[in-house]
Amino acid sequence: MTDMALLHEYVELIHRKRELESQLRQVKEQLGETEGSGPGAMERRALEYFGQNGVQSLKLNGMTLYVNRQLWAHAKDGDFVAGCLALKEAGLGDFVAERFNVQSLSAWVRERDRNGEPLPEAFKDRIEVSEVFRLGARRS
Repeated sequence: MTDMALLHEYVELIHRKRELESQLRQVKEQLGETEGSGPGAMERRALEYFGQNGVQSLKLNGMTLYVNRQLWAHAKDGDFVAGCLALKEAGLGDFVAERFNVQSLSAWVRERDRNGEPLPEAFKDRIEVSEVFRLGARRS
């Protein structure tokens, strides 16, 4: 494969990826799915059907649909400090961890790099900064 053929194939795959992502977004919209939300409108209606008809599962068009119960715990009203305190008081301190946001820290490092500012000495041997090169593509 020549270098130009490789680049042409790369561009075609990017076009295909974007088309598939667009199709996936459209399907998710039709299903009523959004990132980080509960069931969408169509799923809620299907769950109502299951509940009203006492159905736990059914086979349809080569798929089995079933009711999947999940429990999720989270900090009430987003108060993580109070939530962490409650976990510690309940003897569940192992669930509590001091962490930092990698996305925010990386943005801060990129800003310092753009401004030609060195990183703090405290980062040495503790915070690793890696450089990644990716090939970008946009419509021309």
